[in-house]
Amino acid sequence: MDIRASLANIPDPRIERCKKHLLVDILLLCITAMVCGVQSVEDIAFFGITHIQWLKQYLALPNGIPSADTILRVLGRIDYAKFETCFLDWTRGYFRQRLEPGSVIAIDGKTVRGSTTETDKGIHLVSAWANKLGLVLSQVKTHEKSNEITAIPELLSALDVSGCVVTIDAMGCQKQIASDITQGEGDYVLALKENHPKVYKEVTAVFDEKDLGKPEYIDITKDHGRIEKREAWLYQDISWFEDREAWPGLKAFGCIRSTRTVKEETKVECRYFLTSLTDAEQFACSVRSHWEIENKVHWVLDVVFREDYARNRTDHSAANLSVLRKIVLNLLRLEPTEKLGKQKLSLGRKRLYAAYNPDFLLNILCNL
Repeated sequence: MDIRASLANIPDPRIERCKKHLLVDILLLCITAMVCGVQSVEDIAFFGITHIQWLKQYLALPNGIPSADTILRVLGRIDYAKFETCFLDWTRGYFRQRLEPGSVIAIDGKTVRGSTTETDKGIHLVSAWANKLGLVLSQVKTHEKSNEITAIPELLSALDVSGCVVTIDAMGCQKQIASDITQGEGDYVLALKENHPKVYKEVTAVFDEKDLGKPEYIDITKDHGRIEKREAWLYQDISWFEDREAWPGLKAFGCIRSTRTVKEETKVECRYFLTSLTDAEQFACSVRSHWEIENKVHWVLDVVFREDYARNRTDHSAANLSVLRKIVLNLLRLEPTEKLGKQKLSLGRKRLYAAYNPDFLLNILCNL
């Protein structure tokens, strides 16, 4: 779906006599400026002033560039749930057209620390990440006095997980969440920790009694002086497990043993999972893929987009700016150029090059 058409469906929160600037223009100005590396609302307005002639080729701008106060006021008042739906509508079509069987959808949460005040916690957002496509599919803001356990089902209800493997950390290891994924015709890999003490004790005892033995799958990587070996086991005889019917789709207990060697220091860690998968290689690859949401989404938002330093706290501005950042992150990843001459185009360099080269900027924006 063309995101511009979807943006036009977002209810404008302003009263009629105060609409000097079109809502779509304001949002597209924000996206364009952020693609070029702009971080703050004040700099978005400055970007608009310095690029107004170029922007007028593509935006209406009947009254010129909106002020920073206007942009922030509009972003604060837009219904963030409607904006999240707009984002989802855009990614859903793209994802489904390019879906491969067994694609991993990683779900994880992140707090926008800059939105914290003396009286309120920072907003917490739960995002879904499509591993192979490298796209953020959607986000949901957790409600006040709530957590990821209530937000994840809301996110799953909006996503189409059919044929996919959904991976979630220990917070999302819940019976209802397993049911939601199974009803959506997806598979799951749920990290198991002590928040389910009885199940955790029974599962860890299984692998202790089994004494692990020969791994069903082994993966070894070497990177930046670190050697890591990941060994995987699936224990599929769960007929004895009393709670098996309470976990819809459950077919196996999983164990990953990671052995990391850095500068001659070796650490061994075992992690445990509940899963509907029966193939050890697919299970192991799904577990490893999950951590890309940390490296390619949360880390990028913090380091490249400086999200944790953003001090926007007015009404819904923090949540809506987070949606804008994820739209821009997707646009940058959809742009296929990896190198310019001998220079590798990281996300940061793509943003810099877009600021210098209008043609490259248009190549990025054409995916809107």
